[in-house]
Amino acid sequence: MLKLPEAVALVLEGTSRPIITDHGLSLLLHNIFETRLVAGRPVALRNKVPTRGHYLSVLKYLRENEIIQPDADFYRYDDDDHRCAVFQVLGAPDGAPEEIASIADPFCYLSHISAMEHHTLVPRNSEELVFSTPAPGIWRGLRDAKMEEDYGPGPQNYDIDELRLPLQRIAFPKIIRGKSLVRHDTKYLDRWTALPGSQVKVANIGDTFAQMLERPAWCGGMKSVLEIFERSAEGHRTEVLDAIDRCERPIVKVRAGYVFEERLHWGDNRISAWRKYAQRGSSRVLDPERPFAPRFSENWMLSLNAL
Repeated sequence: MLKLPEAVALVLEGTSRPIITDHGLSLLLHNIFETRLVAGRPVALRNKVPTRGHYLSVLKYLRENEIIQPDADFYRYDDDDHRCAVFQVLGAPDGAPEEIASIADPFCYLSHISAMEHHTLVPRNSEELVFSTPAPGIWRGLRDAKMEEDYGPGPQNYDIDELRLPLQRIAFPKIIRGKSLVRHDTKYLDRWTALPGSQVKVANIGDTFAQMLERPAWCGGMKSVLEIFERSAEGHRTEVLDAIDRCERPIVKVRAGYVFEERLHWGDNRISAWRKYAQRGSSRVLDPERPFAPRFSENWMLSLNAL
């Protein structure tokens, strides 16, 4: 019969995940207490649910036996209260930077220039990885829903305090596994796809085109963005129109309307409907990184300052 620390070690020694968070370790303990088996072997457990004492004893065993260690890129260990957000699993192959980041923040996804690289809209030569993640208020709501999914409803009438380490919004370092990384908060959630066999998520192709119009500076600049639209948008026409039509940012619809009607000469009822977002007398510009220019689109009331 396995002791609890040995059971947790056995699970981690068989994992391919390069890191585990404190929440992930807490959840692992819950799973073991629920099944009371690991690799077909029973686990010696007296309690119904894990407690903080179980967590600390397991953590001590795992560190002393060099099964995990505080991850050097996220290092925030404090010997007084045994708090560490991210641990490296020493027996597992180390992960790519995007995999590490995606385990640390389960709600982040590759966006902007990194999503463009994934969708082969530009060559893979960016010096940094770009992620988007929900703004704090939205993130907390997603966290609460995931914790209820992970742990079930709140603690019931147990005689002990049940271990329920929260899913933390972990601060990202500037460099993960040697790669520069930025993570942008957004209150507008894009649609994304999880990569097969991976924790990594990436913005869908249509949403990636919408991102290019909202934040061209994060996508190689508006001149490059316009070239990509002219070269590649037709091949993803349905996805791009769908994404921009459901986009909640009016400036994206206005910029898209100009690009589709006056540069690509597309005809679509949805594009025509976006004209209601144009504002006469406004100071809206095609390129948010450049000053207002007198040349403008009459239909879209937009300064064509990128041309």
